[in-house]
Amino acid sequence: MSDCPVQIRTDELIVRALYYPYHFKNNKLDKAAFKPQKGSNKISVMRHDWLKSDGCKAQAKRLQRDGKAYTGFAALCAIEVTNAGADVADSRQEYQGHADIQIKWTRGGGGEPGRPEEMIEINDVAKKLRDSARYYPDPDPGYDRWTGEEMR
Repeated sequence: MSDCPVQIRTDELIVRALYYPYHFKNNKLDKAAFKPQKGSNKISVMRHDWLKSDGCKAQAKRLQRDGKAYTGFAALCAIEVTNAGADVADSRQEYQGHADIQIKWTRGGGGEPGRPEEMIEINDVAKKLRDSARYYPDPDPGYDRWTGEEMR
């Protein structure tokens, strides 16, 4: 893990932990999975190449709580993030293997929705990311190790 470079390669696999009900609508992956929290322009992701599946799952389960059930991952290569109109940057200050997808605009916060043109662009990027992502449901979310399909 200490060999994890700060620079993210274009072919590096980036995964987003998914939680029900926050990231799903009508039992399908929703664009909400790729929208920053209000007052932010960052979406928390993990560098799969460095954490591997078991490490990603351990981090995802750590954030689970009542009403926020871990269900699996959405995976993209870094170039797919760039092609959707966003950037991905290492953020190891959170933990080794952490990264953030960064979009141009900060999502409105403090009761303010944000400017319409910014919200349209945030939604557009979120849709592109969702449409590019591959969903990997966890067949056994209660188990500590990843037993699902190999993520690509």
